Amino acid sequence: MKTRLLILLTVFSLVFISCEDWLKVDSSTEVSQDDMFSSDEGFHAALTGVYIGMTSKDLYGMHLSWHMLDYLAHYYCMISGSNDIYLHSHQYKNARVYPYVKNTWNGLYNLIANCNNILAKLEEHKSELDPVNYQLVKGEALTLRAFFHFDLMRMFGYGNLRNRDVSSKMAIPYVTTFSKDITPQLSYAETFKLLKNDLLEAIELLYGEDGKNCYRITGDDVFFDNGPNGGDYGFFNYFSYEDSPRVDYYVAKALLARVYMWEGTDEGYAKAVEIAEEWFLTEDDSGQDCWDWVSRSRVTNSNVLYRDRTFSQEHIWHLAVRKLNDIMGQWLDASNPNATYERVFLTESVAFTIFEVGQGNDVGVDDYRYSYLLQPQGSGLNNYATLKLDQCDGETNYGEIIPLISTPEMYYICAEVYAEQGNLKKAIGYLNEVRQARGITRDLDENLSYLEVKDEILKEYRKEFVSLGQLFYFYKRWGVENVVGYANPMGDPEYVLPYPDEEVISGNRVQF
Repeated sequence: MKTRLLILLTVFSLVFISCEDWLKVDSSTEVSQDDMFSSDEGFHAALTGVYIGMTSKDLYGMHLSWHMLDYLAHYYCMISGSNDIYLHSHQYKNARVYPYVKNTWNGLYNLIANCNNILAKLEEHKSELDPVNYQLVKGEALTLRAFFHFDLMRMFGYGNLRNRDVSSKMAIPYVTTFSKDITPQLSYAETFKLLKNDLLEAIELLYGEDGKNCYRITGDDVFFDNGPNGGDYGFFNYFSYEDSPRVDYYVAKALLARVYMWEGTDEGYAKAVEIAEEWFLTEDDSGQDCWDWVSRSRVTNSNVLYRDRTFSQEHIWHLAVRKLNDIMGQWLDASNPNATYERVFLTESVAFTIFEVGQGNDVGVDDYRYSYLLQPQGSGLNNYATLKLDQCDGETNYGEIIPLISTPEMYYICAEVYAEQGNLKKAIGYLNEVRQARGITRDLDENLSYLEVKDEILKEYRKEFVSLGQLFYFYKRWGVENVVGYANPMGDPEYVLPYPDEEVISGNRVQF
């Protein structure tokens, strides 16, 4: 099975190309595609091609995780002469930055096109496919399509929707067909509806009828509540938790919670916290919790190669990036940043501010995220290298992994929603659980005010999401004006990435 699948993936990688190139194939190639998509394995290869595409430098292997988006969140020090100094000042049209923006837009829409092709072929070949495989592949493809569109909206659309109404404005194109035709823009209200429809359908497919054939990755294995052959279901069971970037039922649910939070309505907030709290109650077939906080021993292992720096026990979904070290190169080495402009690191001032070090409360001293995931380097030991993703050299247990959604985010959602609903003690309780899991022994005062709780939520996002590309989205969702590491106020010009020029001209797009 494994050998056969790898051979198929190698062949498929030659034809799994951009939307434009897909549409240029001749009739003989179309027949070849039809032959491939007439089998379950052909669809498995197609899905794997999408996951592999996600790992590119233009997407989640670099720019949408530890590089571009974290520059825009102002984690990193400015290095004079670096291309990325223009990222820091949000000069999106600068010749050194514009390719990042354009390639991200094109790369995500390319993956959307591939998802749409999979979905179209699924319906064409439904009668030839195993019913459970049809159900699971469709659920994955819909979740991925929604995930890519949502990230496009978070980058190229408006934020701070809880505090302003943009429902009638035009949002990013939501593409649901594999076609040469230009997809018209819809309003934000209509686009949110499409996002939620895709995810709700995916959730139903991935859960199955009354939980039968429920596909979920839990702990170190893949479980089916009522799968054929005693739960052994080929392609889906082949991928182990550590190796697999696959989406499952809980990924679709967590993504839906993100969508509800971005939408910003009271109804959406209530639905988001309902989803987030479901995660805490999840058990596997043996009655064990499907997740746990990372243990201190996994973080502090005396052998650096075996430290669990991404806290993999807490992942709801991660991306496996083969040869991640080749992508990262020397980016995380801050010992001599003047040797090359390709460096990302925190200044001492930013590190101390974010992790509350030297502020009289000693919070950062105990925090795993400060004491084990940052390393002072350079002659004055005042360059703080980020170690979360520096886990790809040698024979490691946890290498080549980039988290996409993790448990702490579900806690932060609960804290935010309960704070908005006026239940401050419950909000504080959720924040304290995360803090305790990160080694912080001092709980927050249970009598904090609403604004103080909001400030603690913001602090937690800053601490938790170094190298993961999520802080920029959080700032944007809240409309945060004063950002650590940036001297000027942040607003729409800084938060809204511009559509590529070709898209505006050929697609007649409206962004503002």
